[in-house]
Amino acid sequence: MEGAHSDIAMYRESDDAAIISFFEESPVSGEVVADEVAAFLQRHSDGSLPCGAGDCVSTNRPIVVVTSGGTTVPLERRCVRFIDNFSAGTRGALSTEQFLEAGYAVIFLTRTGSQQPFSHLLPSADPPELVSRIACLAHQPAAPDPPSLAASPTPQSVMPSCLGAPQSNNCQTLSTAPVAALAGSSSTDAGLVRIRPEHAAAVAQVLRAQETSTEAGTLLTIKYETIFQYLTYLRIIADLLRPLGARAMLYLAAAVSDFFVPWSKLVEHKIQSSDGPLVLHLQKVPKMLGALVSEWAPGAFVVSFKLETDQRILVDKANTALQRYGVHLVVANLLHNRKDIVTLVEPAVQGAAARHGGADGTGCGGGSSGSGSGSAVHGHTVAEDGKGDRGGGGAAAADGVYVTEIRRPAEEPNIERLLVAEAIRETVATAVNTKMPGVKNLQTNVVNSGALAPLTALARRGYPVAFEALQILSYRNTHVCQQLVEKGVVDLISNTLSDSSVDLQCAMCFLLTAFAAFADSSHAPMMRSGLVPKLVMLCRTQVADVAVETGARVATLQTRAAAVLRNLAHNQRNHAVLIQAGAVDPLVNIMRSSADSASRINAAVAVACLVGHEEGNPRLQLDEDLVGEMLEVLDSACQGAMKHGVFWTVWKLCQGLASLSVNDKNKEMITAKGGVEILAEVVMGRHHNQETAHRFALSALWNLAFNERSKAVIIETPGLVDSIRNILASSESPKTREVAKGALWTLGLEQDVKSLQEGGGRLVAGDGGETEAHTQHVMLSYEWGCQQSVMLIKSELQKAGYMTWMDIDKMSGSTLEAMAKAVEDSAAVLVCVSKRYKESQACRTEAEYAFQQRKKIVPVLMEADYKPTGWLGALMGTRLYFNMSDVRQIPSKMGINATANGDAPIRASTSLAVVTASDRADSWNVYEVEEWLKRIKCADYVGTFREHSMDGVALSGLYRMGTDMRFLHETLRSEFGVTVMGHRLRLIEELNKLFG
Repeated sequence: MEGAHSDIAMYRESDDAAIISFFEESPVSGEVVADEVAAFLQRHSDGSLPCGAGDCVSTNRPIVVVTSGGTTVPLERRCVRFIDNFSAGTRGALSTEQFLEAGYAVIFLTRTGSQQPFSHLLPSADPPELVSRIACLAHQPAAPDPPSLAASPTPQSVMPSCLGAPQSNNCQTLSTAPVAALAGSSSTDAGLVRIRPEHAAAVAQVLRAQETSTEAGTLLTIKYETIFQYLTYLRIIADLLRPLGARAMLYLAAAVSDFFVPWSKLVEHKIQSSDGPLVLHLQKVPKMLGALVSEWAPGAFVVSFKLETDQRILVDKANTALQRYGVHLVVANLLHNRKDIVTLVEPAVQGAAARHGGADGTGCGGGSSGSGSGSAVHGHTVAEDGKGDRGGGGAAAADGVYVTEIRRPAEEPNIERLLVAEAIRETVATAVNTKMPGVKNLQTNVVNSGALAPLTALARRGYPVAFEALQILSYRNTHVCQQLVEKGVVDLISNTLSDSSVDLQCAMCFLLTAFAAFADSSHAPMMRSGLVPKLVMLCRTQVADVAVETGARVATLQTRAAAVLRNLAHNQRNHAVLIQAGAVDPLVNIMRSSADSASRINAAVAVACLVGHEEGNPRLQLDEDLVGEMLEVLDSACQGAMKHGVFWTVWKLCQGLASLSVNDKNKEMITAKGGVEILAEVVMGRHHNQETAHRFALSALWNLAFNERSKAVIIETPGLVDSIRNILASSESPKTREVAKGALWTLGLEQDVKSLQEGGGRLVAGDGGETEAHTQHVMLSYEWGCQQSVMLIKSELQKAGYMTWMDIDKMSGSTLEAMAKAVEDSAAVLVCVSKRYKESQACRTEAEYAFQQRKKIVPVLMEADYKPTGWLGALMGTRLYFNMSDVRQIPSKMGINATANGDAPIRASTSLAVVTASDRADSWNVYEVEEWLKRIKCADYVGTFREHSMDGVALSGLYRMGTDMRFLHETLRSEFGVTVMGHRLRLIEELNKLFG
């Protein structure tokens, strides 16, 4: 849209003189209108407008200006003859009704004598002046005409007598007539209107509707007739709307004259036919839309209307209005079918953002599939020249427009109900997508004004635009989500999703994604409703033409359903149901096969949340390109910028990375792609839901720190370690502090953690009592899922006279410090091996710390047939282990006949000797050699020793090469990359300690 902005500036620069000249010559002052509008806005002030003493009720309603009818061009100052514009004002009047129903406060700028709100309810056989008389009852004085026009005679069909410039006494009398007196009245008493009995009920209905709006102060009617009045009043109103920003909308449905005779060129009196043929010299009316958008009411949402007779130029003309004037939405009509079909044209950037959705699949904007009723809606992208591009299903080009066609459903009396829903959706979507301040206030104002009821009613009748409007009102607004869930919208969708049309299913999923993303309280109703299997089925269903029909990149049924599942997957309580319903496989399919980056990333994050921590799961094989794309998106999210046309949520991306980084191969890819530096941006920045974002970013860093290369990058990243320390010191979240401690501890900064709090675990003696005993104990290291089985092992050890340490309920106040002290004071550590133990950061930290402290490690297998790999497999090495996978056999296996691997007994002893991790260095595995290198401060060479498969036997062979010291130095330098003399001497000395 940068080009559009420059077009606006260029156009206005060349047209300023014409605009100034128009208003300087205009005979209309508009002071009364300005006073009425200012008072009306004060009644609906949210604090952005000055409030008059005693008459400001601060309703905070959103404000819409609806213009209606057609302007006239007078041909004389004392006007008898004029040029009229085709418009009965029906669309503006009907739209006003819908805005009032949706809770808006409406300024209705209407042509004198044109259609009025609610008057369509009257019998069509009634005389036109009946509508005009009823309009008088709205208690809104007409805007005064300029003195030179006030006495102008106007044909009855154009301007009925009761709507003349000064209100008639008869109209004042009408305003005092009670509705009850009108219904069924045939009286001619003073103060009453004579109504035919067969029409009394309809008239009473209209009066009640108008009186309700008037008494509520939500409708202000301003009358105009000429082009001079219309543009003067519109500018005054727009200027007064300026402080409201996004809370204001201008819905410009009036038919405005394109040509006029300047006031200075008008003759004073009636043009005489005796003067011969009439030749008119008309000038173009200055185009003021650009000035309205950029200067008069910047920040307001502007909807303009375009009426044409030629289908071939309709979109071109609408596109011109978008590009030249910067309006947000154009409603384009063809004369012959204007009551049944309208075409919505919006900028492609705005439309793409609105329809693509946010990083959460929620959308930062409104639509998912085009707007309208059922399959009658057709959206497609249109290039800059207006030619349609129905192929490919891709996003609209940035320099194009997005086109949606709305058809009036057979059961609807008018199309304006859907138009207003679309306008509400686009207003809030534009505020969200452009990051206008006060978006949540705008949503709250719209909702509190009563918009949910009519929109929910439309949703129940199956209109996609209603679900999309509800979605954008729910965007990052937990309260609105909760209200809709309470209104039964989740059950409504669950009951109708499978049998609905594709575009309606897309819109339903769009709203469900908002619920799942922004209201955790909605998860339980969604999981109970039976939606999950239906969503999984939709993920497996591919509809080839959906992308073409919707014109939106991610607005396919498959990816919309996947977005709901992904947001549910961020909640661990939902995992069992999601996995059981088979959600993982279709998500993996999208992750691997989608050509769209955003869809792949969304699916990858979902899979990561569900099974990302399972290192051996074959469904989670990420490629380097996808890891790079995820990190690029996280980087954009940290800057608050769009990526792939959408906004992303920092904490949710970090949650996915935290799960993915459990996998050792992923650790290397994430680090190689600059993941540490981007995670540092998260830790050092400010974000939505910051505490959660920090926790997951720190969790990812904690996982990465188990990799030596990643650890070095973390430590070397400027400011990162200090930021982790600051979070540890300042965070109010125990979970976040614990993760920060884990990261620091694994980075080798144990003293940072120990200095904060000296913790201690509960020592459980043989009789079950607590003690501060200095006698060394047996520590039980386990993952919480095995707690009951481990409790049985602890009990048997106590019976045998062992002192035990087991953190049963994190009672020590600081788990990591308690663990450290327990390890340091232990004689041996029983590592209770399970799949979840291997996946746990805390468990890995415990086990590796025990190894670093050279404690005796005794593996106890808690799951039958589980064979640990990776770090846990390396830690176990060739150690004998005890199989305790059958909880019923634990007491018997703890007896004298219990054997390691089925052979060696566990023997009770009053005390346990401290022994090294392995009795002989030549029995070490590769992992133990790596830990030895770290202990002797030669961690830089872990990689080269691993490449050469240096286990304990190979290390012993390296030592024996020392008989030729020159050869040993050369080998260390050339084969292992130990180029620093001091490092080589340290290695040789430590080898002597091991084998000398």
